[in-house]
Amino acid sequence: MYNVKYDAGKNRIYAVLEGTSNLDEIKKYNADFIKAIDQAKPGFTYLCDISKRGVELPECVKELEVGKNYSIKKGISKFAFIIDGAILKMQLKRAYGENQTTMFATKEEAEKYLDAK
Repeated sequence: MYNVKYDAGKNRIYAVLEGTSNLDEIKKYNADFIKAIDQAKPGFTYLCDISKRGVELPECVKELEVGKNYSIKKGISKFAFIIDGAILKMQLKRAYGENQTTMFATKEEAEKYLDAK
């Protein structure tokens, strides 16, 4: 299950991904994520809550790269993940690079990071 929305006031995309997904669901998520990116202005931020997410299947990780690359192309400035779970943290570090990924325990911490200039 997932939810994606764009907040024009903050120029921020919010996403929540819960449970586990198959490749078709991840493709649907990517389509909605790309629609949100197209609404955003360059310099937008992204906050993704995956605190209730299962470990990703390898083919899903590869598909999520599509959205990641599109967000970079369209001018994302910062992103943050709300995360709980060591294995998922390792997957994120591998997929996004340890220096590029910022992980937080709470939405408040993530918002504070994204709001800082």
